[in-house]
Amino acid sequence: IRNLTLDYEAGLVTYDKAKAQLERDIRKSYLQLLLIKKNIKLMEDNLANANRRTAMAQANYKAALVPELSVLQAQVAAENLKPAIADLRNAWESALAALAMNLGLPSGTSLQLDDVSPPDFIPLDTAKLISEAAQNKPELQELRRSILLLQSNRKLVYENTYTPTLSLAYTMDPTFQRDVWKDSWFDGNNWAQRSGMFRLTLGFRLNGLLPVSKEALGLTEMDDNLQKLNIGLSQAIRGTEVDVYTQVLKLEKSQKSMEAQRLNVDLAQRAYQLTEEAYKAGLKDLLEVQNAELEFQKAKLEVIKEQFNYMTGLIDLEYTIGVPFGTLSRSK
Repeated sequence: IRNLTLDYEAGLVTYDKAKAQLERDIRKSYLQLLLIKKNIKLMEDNLANANRRTAMAQANYKAALVPELSVLQAQVAAENLKPAIADLRNAWESALAALAMNLGLPSGTSLQLDDVSPPDFIPLDTAKLISEAAQNKPELQELRRSILLLQSNRKLVYENTYTPTLSLAYTMDPTFQRDVWKDSWFDGNNWAQRSGMFRLTLGFRLNGLLPVSKEALGLTEMDDNLQKLNIGLSQAIRGTEVDVYTQVLKLEKSQKSMEAQRLNVDLAQRAYQLTEEAYKAGLKDLLEVQNAELEFQKAKLEVIKEQFNYMTGLIDLEYTIGVPFGTLSRSK
């Protein structure tokens, strides 16, 4: 019964681990879709600006203010953005189909994704997180359950091999020798063979005493497997400690990067505005405007990417320390 209970509990741990992995992957896929969506929006804004500059260049060309080359450069810049937007839309459709499949929805199901606000930056206590992960990480819990189950199996095999067996038996074969309808069943003289036999047997298996016997070798193999599992558990715990430490470093790096990149976005936006104003005044050429806009869009994209890295990093950390999703990554 103990083995059945441990086996059942081990199955529950494996089920919980698979469920947590699926939820983690779905949450990260959702954020990946939002990242693609925002990237598409940035590229579409770039295309709209490029089309606007093309129209401006054409108007200036007709007014003999700029050469035809400026018009061609603006048109080429706009057309170059279209394949990139198409690729992003294809990536969006593929990621959306993968998410629907993971959710068990029919192919072609339309999904409406709500935007997710970035969570507040939270202080991370590395030592506390490592301690929680060492106790609660699903893979470590699964390993511990495997060790408990193997220990229980070994104990059962050992007891069956080296524990004497005691059996008790009592046999008798009474026969009624009278008329079953007329004579009394409770009169002992009407019965034959009223006595029986009581047997007590004590047995002990000698095979286990031989080191090369199947039973002894089986126990030795179990001991070896237990040792391997315990070593594997120790290594997994150390690996988890390093994993948590690395995840915390990445989260802190993302936090610092976002703070710096938000300032960079403001600077790039101001530079782009000044360059475009100079272009309208004829003081800058189209290429300089395009470069300034490219830097501005790159700065915005880097902020979005770091937000994505921070949020997915929190999800990975939640899985590692074995807490419910949203404990760390809950949005504002």
